Amino acid sequence: MTLILRMTRTKCGATKFVSSFQELGLEADVIGALSEMGIWIPSEIQCVGIPALLDGKSVVLSSESGSGRTLAFLLPLIQLLRRDGALLSVKPKHPRAIVLCSSEEQCDKDFQTARFISHHAKLNSTSEYGYGKSRISENLANDSIGMLVATPSETIQYIEEGSVVPDAIKYLVLDEMDAMFDHGFGSEIHKILNQLKNQQLSKAKDLGLQTVLVTSTITKMLGKQLYPLMEHLEQNNAGKVAAMLLEMDQQEVFDLTESLDALKIKIAETMNSFHSS
Repeated sequence: MTLILRMTRTKCGATKFVSSFQELGLEADVIGALSEMGIWIPSEIQCVGIPALLDGKSVVLSSESGSGRTLAFLLPLIQLLRRDGALLSVKPKHPRAIVLCSSEEQCDKDFQTARFISHHAKLNSTSEYGYGKSRISENLANDSIGMLVATPSETIQYIEEGSVVPDAIKYLVLDEMDAMFDHGFGSEIHKILNQLKNQQLSKAKDLGLQTVLVTSTITKMLGKQLYPLMEHLEQNNAGKVAAMLLEMDQQEVFDLTESLDALKIKIAETMNSFHSS
């Protein structure tokens, strides 16, 4: 696994300083949506997350709340869906991306953000095309849907109804994964992942599932055991670690979503390896 740490931009960082979203690979119409939101310079988590996702990598993204984590995955996800849509002769009838959230409130927040970006990026409206959520469409199965934003329980309901077809899913995001496990969604997450896994195993490698696990800061997850290592990294780089990206391969995706402990152990091992190298 590849680990990338991003230091605060006001200090000497562990990764290249990026001053614009264009440098990260976003297209002009997507960047235009950010301008409407009053956002001009990417945050640390966006600097590491956006290019990795546009490059097709499955990753763990970790940073503080309020650091721009949602845009770090929504911006590239919307661009990827638009790219895929341009290559299709027929609009898909089922979602190609799922964003799982820990609460109805988080679903609403992510959905409204996605809808705003998609509108300004010249996609069709929610009822006509790209972005569906369980509470906004009574005929989800009949709409041309690009993204489903829902809780794990809602997602299972739609899979059972046939509105979401696991074989059609190319992108999966677990937003605030640690919170979802803390809130008792573990069994639902496993059920969704098992259905996706069964479908993905029959696909060619280049058509596999791209997964994003979004978490709170690694110090919050791992606690005191990580403090000495973080202090060492921050002193050596003259700045605070503001974002972390951990690349995963297909098998690691399924292994790390088995439990929050599995993710914690892997992050701790990778951090220790990063420190000793």
